Amino acid sequence: EMVVSDWSSDVCSSDLDYASAETRIVGERLIEKELQEIERNAFFTDKRLLPTFLSYYKRIAAGERDLYM
Repeated sequence: EMVVSDWSSDVCSSDLDYASAETRIVGERLIEKELQEIERNAFFTDKRLLPTFLSYYKRIAAGERDLYM
């Protein structure tokens, strides 16, 4: 069992709720970069977990927490 947040950055979308506009832009760029790295990661592509991961990421970005794969 893997917790999706195990793969998340030190900066997550919920942290950006309280950030200044400038910090929010930097954080969103960092998150996008890390998502691109995950999309190229064999763990997710070989096991066909990428669609599930991305759907869970969207749920986390919308405020849900502690989702398990």
